[in-house]
Amino acid sequence: MNIDNNIILIAVRLKSTRLKNKALLPLGGLPLIMQLVNRLQFCKLVNNIVICTSTNSDDNEIENLCIDNNINYYRGSELNVLKRFLEASKRYNANNIVRVTGDNPLTDPEVIDQMLKIHTAKNYDYTYSDSVPVGMRSEIIKREVLTFCDKNVNNPNNSEYMTWMLNRPDIFKVHNLNLKNKYDYNYNLNFTVDEKNEY
Repeated sequence: MNIDNNIILIAVRLKSTRLKNKALLPLGGLPLIMQLVNRLQFCKLVNNIVICTSTNSDDNEIENLCIDNNINYYRGSELNVLKRFLEASKRYNANNIVRVTGDNPLTDPEVIDQMLKIHTAKNYDYTYSDSVPVGMRSEIIKREVLTFCDKNVNNPNNSEYMTWMLNRPDIFKVHNLNLKNKYDYNYNLNFTVDEKNEY
């Protein structure tokens, strides 16, 4: 397996009670999820972008969108997101997974490249940056770490909250990339699209 095989996995489902079908809502003339995919294509150190959704029939529209737009996708467990990510990373032979959530259309591709550069150079298990606003963030996970978590997690149906499992410097080699001197961000801003008013 090529150690530089980095893929982006976009976690997205349509089963949302707060903002129904938000991934398909129009944003600048395209579905929100398509704006995110187009934005992530600016990443220079990523080999593949994969939409990672569930096998629930509610998400058939996500699959159809991927087929119509020639986007790679994977469908797995609805509740066990960790297992879904692990299976997708195996399917696409990835060593490092960039985890992006589908309700963050302003995820920063430049930050992803900067994180990937240091993640691979220093052989980190888990890399993130909390020095960019919420809704622009992503995180990088070594596939072996997902395998470890999959074998040791107590409640796999809580794996939607992977960040809490992975940000464990007592277990993993974790790095928080500090970009505060590089970007003049207002860290109080939140660009996540969860509610109607945020959309």
